[in-house]
Amino acid sequence: MNTPAPEASPGIGLGHAPASQGRRRALAATLAGGLALASAAWWGLGGDGSRLDDPGHAYHFLGPLDRAVLAALAGGLLDGVQPAFSPAHGAALAQGVDIAIAGLPPRTRGDLRRLFDLLTTRGGRTALVGLGTPADGITPWRALTPEQAARALAAWRDADLALLNRAYAGLHDLVLGVWYGDPDHWAGTGYPGPPQL
Repeated sequence: MNTPAPEASPGIGLGHAPASQGRRRALAATLAGGLALASAAWWGLGGDGSRLDDPGHAYHFLGPLDRAVLAALAGGLLDGVQPAFSPAHGAALAQGVDIAIAGLPPRTRGDLRRLFDLLTTRGGRTALVGLGTPADGITPWRALTPEQAARALAAWRDADLALLNRAYAGLHDLVLGVWYGDPDHWAGTGYPGPPQL
């Protein structure tokens, strides 16, 4: 049996949309693309003004933004140590961490680079540390309290995601190793120093 094919209405079923639908689709796609680009640019920007400048040391790994991140997070890792950690210790700690990182294997240095690169973006600060949202503005690293840093780092340490656990462990070991590697900090632990031979 031969049944006649249904008549197609113009523009429907033939792969052609009416002109007004085509314009709407193009406008929607342009708008969506523009919003996606603007969002990506906003989340990717790191310029919160936090920098730890230290012209007295030739850094090989840590840039000024990295040093600001390190000093802010160190406040949470070194909370309660004697002598007490303060922002004044930031440059000396950053110098020691920079030297320690230079001695690490290339793969580990690459992992640390990716971590610092992520933490210096707005999206990284918001997602990994909780430093603000688009609604309430972004908190600069220099304004992070030791309590906020400790909470964020504890969340990394206790996370179900192994990547966050590794990020916590790496920063913990670097910061505490450099801190307690300084003989000026031994007295606070009761360590008298190595035996005199």
